[in-house]
Amino acid sequence: MKRLFTFLVVFCFLLRPVRGTDFDLVCRLTSQLLEDYHFSNLMLDENLSKKVFDAYLDFLDPLKLSFTQEDVSFLAKKFRNHLHHYIRRGEGIIPAKEIFSLYKQRLEERVQFSLSLLESENFSFKSDDFILRDRDDAFRPKNQAEAKILWQKRIEGALLGEVLSSKLIQKNAKEKGREDLLKNTELPKTKLKTRYQRLLTSTHQATEEDVVAFFLNVLSNCYDPHTSYLSRAGVNQFLLSMQNSLVGIGALLSAEDDGSVRVEGIVTNGPADIQGGLNLNDKIIGVDSLNDGNMEDVLFVQIDKVAQKIRGKRGTEVRLKVQPADGVEGEVKFVVIRRDKVELKDGLVSAQLIIQSLGNGKVRSMAWVKIPSFYADFQRGARRVSEDLKTILERLQRENVEGIILDIRGNGGGALVEAQKIVGIFLGDVPVVQVVDRDNNKNVKWSGISLLSKLPLVVLTDINSASASEIIAGAFQDYGRAIIVGSHHTFGKGTVQQPLKLENRMPFYADKEKVGLLKVTVQKFYRVSGGSTQARGIVPDIILPAITDEMEIGEKWQKFPLPYDEIESLISMKIPFSPLIDFLRKRSQDRVSRSVDFSYILEDKEEVAKKLKQNQLSLNKKKRWKEVLETEEKRKKRRAEMAKRFPLIREEDKKNFEFYRLLLEDVNKKNFPLVTFAEDDSYMRRSKDELRDLSKSPKWPSLLDPVKRESILILSDLIEQNQHSQRLNNGE
Repeated sequence: MKRLFTFLVVFCFLLRPVRGTDFDLVCRLTSQLLEDYHFSNLMLDENLSKKVFDAYLDFLDPLKLSFTQEDVSFLAKKFRNHLHHYIRRGEGIIPAKEIFSLYKQRLEERVQFSLSLLESENFSFKSDDFILRDRDDAFRPKNQAEAKILWQKRIEGALLGEVLSSKLIQKNAKEKGREDLLKNTELPKTKLKTRYQRLLTSTHQATEEDVVAFFLNVLSNCYDPHTSYLSRAGVNQFLLSMQNSLVGIGALLSAEDDGSVRVEGIVTNGPADIQGGLNLNDKIIGVDSLNDGNMEDVLFVQIDKVAQKIRGKRGTEVRLKVQPADGVEGEVKFVVIRRDKVELKDGLVSAQLIIQSLGNGKVRSMAWVKIPSFYADFQRGARRVSEDLKTILERLQRENVEGIILDIRGNGGGALVEAQKIVGIFLGDVPVVQVVDRDNNKNVKWSGISLLSKLPLVVLTDINSASASEIIAGAFQDYGRAIIVGSHHTFGKGTVQQPLKLENRMPFYADKEKVGLLKVTVQKFYRVSGGSTQARGIVPDIILPAITDEMEIGEKWQKFPLPYDEIESLISMKIPFSPLIDFLRKRSQDRVSRSVDFSYILEDKEEVAKKLKQNQLSLNKKKRWKEVLETEEKRKKRRAEMAKRFPLIREEDKKNFEFYRLLLEDVNKKNFPLVTFAEDDSYMRRSKDELRDLSKSPKWPSLLDPVKRESILILSDLIEQNQHSQRLNNGE
């Protein structure tokens, strides 16, 4: 009996959770899951170890200004060829922490050096030297002495930028007869000191959990850019992005140089708006998460961590220590807000009914439908983008619209099943996309729903349309169902990620409180025509100029992207739009060539390309000020030209167009609100930026920016040609 009691005591002791999460175990499990599940079948070996080491240093020190070549050589001897050994034997966090510790030491040295320079140095800004705008291909400083020289240049460049920015603001304010808008702002040197102090404080606040997340995310990214490790906080943020709702106070926050968190926006009818007390431009400096008297100072705390403290369970209270925007220096107030559900309505499907006058009393009715993301609340099943889109379209069809524009610009993707259903809304039950796994098994995904709309369709994309957006655009293009319009190509994310809970692989007695989640690329997308969307994206039928054309944005610019390839096509049909596309493209190109606004975009593209090629920023004040004045003079001429032209366009558009807003909560109303001139952000009250407004261009007249205007005209041409073809077929 005594032996049995001893055994039970020992057994129960072994079952007790260990104190603290075993991050070395988390690291080893992460590497095993990457080997077992990732599409590439890539093993963690010496070659991958080198990639992870280099990528981790680049992640911590992307400007290559903190670590020296001597540091890198020292760390490389210990870890570069051996990270896989550390990880496999359950010691993976040792190099992660040691490398981060040296980075933190070097950053503190650089910041202290910078602060002393700003305190003692009087910069003349007369040298003919320069700094690099982009240091991606730059070498790290050889040693500490060379690092100081580089940092001194960076400090000089940053300070010169602040000095010139202040000088330009004062110049513009004086020309407009405004009072000195900088009277309550910090001086350039003080602003830089605060900024560097924030950087240092933020780095010191990094916990062991943060360092683990940094390292494991880098390890995952070395398989491909979309394989990632999410910390507990990252998991929560990911779920929020899919649900389009959260529990909190309904405020948009931004980090300020002085360490505070400014209230940049307040959600209309959200908790903060309804309960009052918190105002735009108020600064939050303390958070009592449970309103139990435990107020935490949040000065210089990372903004995502401040947001975590403010969010919480529905019905609970949070108490905020606030510096009022309209208060005197040093004044504080305390605001208690009861948390509630905040629906992020600007992330939901919305629409506009557009009535175009054709003359002789004839009109054309079109719909503009915005899909910000392919959201789906898988936990509660409350929200699905496909259902919201059907609701909107059914209401629009009762308005007898003749054509539809689907705007998926900036839509980074979301739930694949929702993309499939949206294709079905316009095509019926057809194959939408082919999916291939690491063992070359192919699965064809069908839309699975019935046809809802046969109306002429234009799909508007840009460089930030990715993943599920590209599946939709590619399917519509392959079946000839829509005209794709946008910048030169979409993002190029043609991969599928599967979330894997690491805690499910850990011993049942282990502490899992801080264990995150691994998102692993397990499949690749292929269009029904056989080509992958990976790396190349979707090339629109009609390409419109965009400034982003010259920027390194997209999958092919990411580190370690999976390659483009092709598989067998599922269709042999010709695209029925092909003769029509040439006609529409020619009409569009003629309009674009005559457009003043598109000419500005083309000028800006050339300027961006020129700066990227030069990759230099002068440290000479006289030379830089001349460049600033030249740029500002060009902008001023544009603003003056727009100020004269826009009222004329507005009056002309008032004769030719009417816009009616349709939101999900309005679908059962008899009439929609008429939108006259400018977009009214009905979801959030935002603070005004007086400094930015000094050089702000006039608002686009009657809601029509160049891309939206041209897309509407393309759809109008498409409707006209379809109607002409129908008349010919009917023998009219």
